[in-house]
Amino acid sequence: MTPDVAVTGASLTLAEVDAVAHRGASAGIDDATRERIRRGNAVLVAALAHDERIYGGNTGVGAGKLDAVQLDEETRFNRVMLLNHRVVAGPYAPEPLVRATILRVANHMASGRNGVRPELVEELLAALDRPTLPRMRMLGSLGIGDIGPLVDLSINLLGDFELGPSEALALFDHNSFGTASSALAVLDCMRLADTLDATIALDLEGFGANLGAIDPIIAISRPHPAIATTRDRVASLLVGSALEDRSQARNLQDPVCFRSSVQIQAAFRDVLNRTRAILDVELNAFQGNPIVIVEEERVQSVGQFSVVPLALAIDALRQALAAAMTIQLERTIKQLQLPFNGLTRGLRVHEHGGEPGREMLSHGMTSLVGELRLLAAPVANELPTTSIEEGIEDTMTLLPTAARRLSEMCAIGERVVACSLIVAAQACDARGHRRGSGTQQLHDLVRTVAPTLEPHGVIPELDPVEALVHSGAVAAFARTS
Repeated sequence: MTPDVAVTGASLTLAEVDAVAHRGASAGIDDATRERIRRGNAVLVAALAHDERIYGGNTGVGAGKLDAVQLDEETRFNRVMLLNHRVVAGPYAPEPLVRATILRVANHMASGRNGVRPELVEELLAALDRPTLPRMRMLGSLGIGDIGPLVDLSINLLGDFELGPSEALALFDHNSFGTASSALAVLDCMRLADTLDATIALDLEGFGANLGAIDPIIAISRPHPAIATTRDRVASLLVGSALEDRSQARNLQDPVCFRSSVQIQAAFRDVLNRTRAILDVELNAFQGNPIVIVEEERVQSVGQFSVVPLALAIDALRQALAAAMTIQLERTIKQLQLPFNGLTRGLRVHEHGGEPGREMLSHGMTSLVGELRLLAAPVANELPTTSIEEGIEDTMTLLPTAARRLSEMCAIGERVVACSLIVAAQACDARGHRRGSGTQQLHDLVRTVAPTLEPHGVIPELDPVEALVHSGAVAAFARTS
């Protein structure tokens, strides 16, 4: 049976990671890839036979790099190396992350630059089709080789599978866990970015905003590509709105959270696009040590396990997301406040008898955005010590930490947006003007899970709205606009 995803070591895409991680797609290697891996293994074996010093093949690792290992001790050495590097803690990774990590490890090896055998790559990929996935705990990586999680995964996945020369080291001396974690976090971020595009349009509608905020001139006069993309998406959803008649604008100058909504959202998208470009490289990059140069039939020690570009990009993306979600909170709060909305306090149906409104949503949202902002602090500059392995491993990126925090921020962001959609839909109802074709459809979708506020009514359940956001149904409005 032909696998859904061809693992070649050079062509893995974010969409394929998504398919394998979230939709159970299978993955495998073809004959050409199998032969390339076999050639890499032959080069490594020949170098070992000529008594070349090969790090992790016939030597120890880390501070033990000068210790000799005899080839007839290789099986024992591999097993002991894995067990001694199983320094891991924390919760077990969710299944999508396990599947994505296995795929990235296999793709790393499919390049032929590790010197492993094809059988090891096939054993890894076969695990994706088994009814029970191996377990992998998540803490224990410095981000200069995801040692703890990858060793945990390897021991649980391989069982009694006998490893060949250098194969134990090849299983964990790279950043496949951090790269896979980043890929899934970026997928979450992409969905949230699209969701925010659509939410901005409904916010503008609900606020009765001045649509000068989305005039085409903003993209012409400030030609960042992401500004044009965001403006076009938001404007498309508002086509047909009564607000297109600028004489209907309530204010000449709306608060900045409305007036500059496109520019701030575009900054988030710009950082997201740059992060995706770096991630596209890292999904197929060789991140290990040593490297087998098949074309020249030699083995070279390198430092490819440093993934500073991706760590810095994920750090920047978390800060950009924090800025976007902070401004989203402001737009929602101002739609709830009488001095700004020009309607009622908390968008109440009427103003007497202690009638409840939506204002308590702002309390929960403010707390959530506070949590989200605290998760945005950069980690790539963190350096607790330079003394690991007698000072040899004297730097770190903590990429998995950055990626995990980005995923957490996206989950919080979806809850915040759920609250925003409830408020914007209620504001639209209270405002009563003709809505754009896209914003009308989005409003109606929200209303399928969050009924309008009635006299003596209560705030609707948030979980169904959050589930709607998480499903991608709101994001789809932006992608198709």
